[in-house]
Amino acid sequence: MNFIYQAIGSVLSWLDSVFGSYLIAIIVFAIFVKILLLPLGIKQQKNMQKQATLRPKEMAIRKKYKGRENDRDAMMRMQTEVQEMYRANNFNQFGGCLPALLQIPVVLIIYQAIVNPLSHICRFSAEVLTNIKTFIGANYQTFGIEQKLISEAGVYNGSELQITSLLNNSEYLKLIAENVEGVTGATIPNFSLWGIDLGATPSFTSWLIIIPILTFLVQFGSMKLNRMMSYQPMEMQGQGCSNWIMDIMMPMMLTFMAFSFPALLGIYWIFQSLFGVLQQFILKKIFPMPVFTEADYKEAEKAMRGKGTNRTIDTGKKYRSLHNIDADDEE
Repeated sequence: MNFIYQAIGSVLSWLDSVFGSYLIAIIVFAIFVKILLLPLGIKQQKNMQKQATLRPKEMAIRKKYKGRENDRDAMMRMQTEVQEMYRANNFNQFGGCLPALLQIPVVLIIYQAIVNPLSHICRFSAEVLTNIKTFIGANYQTFGIEQKLISEAGVYNGSELQITSLLNNSEYLKLIAENVEGVTGATIPNFSLWGIDLGATPSFTSWLIIIPILTFLVQFGSMKLNRMMSYQPMEMQGQGCSNWIMDIMMPMMLTFMAFSFPALLGIYWIFQSLFGVLQQFILKKIFPMPVFTEADYKEAEKAMRGKGTNRTIDTGKKYRSLHNIDADDEE
């Protein structure tokens, strides 16, 4: 795993040297990651497209059980018919979950590489990092560090991003390099942009508070837009309250984290969300969801009952009755 971290760190270090800004480096890297994971996004979009083409058949099945939502046995038979219809049309209901799950470990690995630049970009050993923290702790006033951030053992408790922000100061870097072996000659990522230190943690008394605010707004908006541009399965419709809670809770969680980490990480999340919306928009254009008329739904209903013609509706397959319900269901 450490090899993967260092490989990502090497890419970020090269981008930092090219653009002269670690912020621009991680934004470019975010684009690279989106391109790398694009095949998974395409697979997920195709899976949604396939499910959307089966919507008339699914609605025809559900209509047969309309008004019997409180009948547990009827609902179980309905779900059985829907699943049989999916299998008959070679659709895997959980096929879209795998691409999303595969992205989680990738995101976690990238996150570790970004928040630990000294370990994975500068490749400082644990001993060197400890010596740096001890030296800063012993001279915290020189570095403008609050005493509450120093442990009883005299060790600075700051994150690698915060230490990197200190090392961006040439005087601090020189002082540490003269007193800590292994720092001399290291290329430190540049956290400054137009003279602004993006390695600082946002607070209510700093202009950097705009980063958590933008994190919330962009995340909230991106979730709404992505849902609008994605196919919503029948069982997910009518759950407006649940969707609203998710739309609020996820942005709030990221906003809280944006207040806990340097501004640089919040900016990375903002661009990741924006790139995600752009990717979904492009995939929607390339793999659009099918549009059905009322006649299509009525024809599908007849076909599923075994009374209509075998008309094809955008799926390339013929409708067949998959499951006969008993006499009282028919009534």
